[in-house]
Amino acid sequence: MRTIEELLKLAPDKYDITVFGAEPYGNYNRIMLSPVLTGEKTVDEIMLNAEDWYSEHGIRLLKGSRVTRIDRAKRRVIGADGLQLRYDRLLLATGSDPFILPVPGSALPGVVSFRDIHDVHAMLEAAGRYRHAVDNHPAPLDPNFSGAGRAITDAAGHYRFVTIKPGAYPWRNHPNAWRPAHIHFSLFGPCFITRLVTQMYFPNDPLMPFDPISQSIPNERARQRLISKFDLNLTQPEWALGYRFDIVLRGREATPFEEKS
Repeated sequence: MRTIEELLKLAPDKYDITVFGAEPYGNYNRIMLSPVLTGEKTVDEIMLNAEDWYSEHGIRLLKGSRVTRIDRAKRRVIGADGLQLRYDRLLLATGSDPFILPVPGSALPGVVSFRDIHDVHAMLEAAGRYRHAVDNHPAPLDPNFSGAGRAITDAAGHYRFVTIKPGAYPWRNHPNAWRPAHIHFSLFGPCFITRLVTQMYFPNDPLMPFDPISQSIPNERARQRLISKFDLNLTQPEWALGYRFDIVLRGREATPFEEKS
């Protein structure tokens, strides 16, 4: 489209211009697709030319119309929908196709390239999020992940659950603030008022020294009791890593809990 913009400056009335576009959009800034993915920008905000710009300059924009053949003898362009248009001058802007390595798992649902708006939508649909009052990310709600789960201990206090390992996330508490990967635990005894709340972290997380929540515990040994331990015996081959997190309710080695307000 930059070529057309320059052509319009030099000879605005010389040509009747038709633009074929395989995507159902006008031209947009692909560099800004990452902010669209994170929810910082909308698709409309990364468009380089609004819909009105094309009509104001007498340009016929055929969105979602992919060219499949060029008949040079008859000077015709043929679209996938059968549309044929004659041309005097033909400008090809072919772009490129992304390549996904043919490795195991590359054909699984949710494995996508990252080149256009369609890819952004595909990633958002594959990502999903859980329902939270202050989470306004454009990703759709994941019906299989509510953000909470329940596990009951046995008579000896052992428990086990399987979940997706969380990642770090920005939380805007202070400049460049990121929370380490963690899982919240709410422990209940025989009734609700016995509830105890704590957090479990993962070993060797570089964000731990910068996290004001975990660092609010002044005792280093106590902070270490919030970090789970990797356990190869709990790990299941080619499926899930295993971590052990022992929760101690009382004594000098008790797990730190949130103070009751």
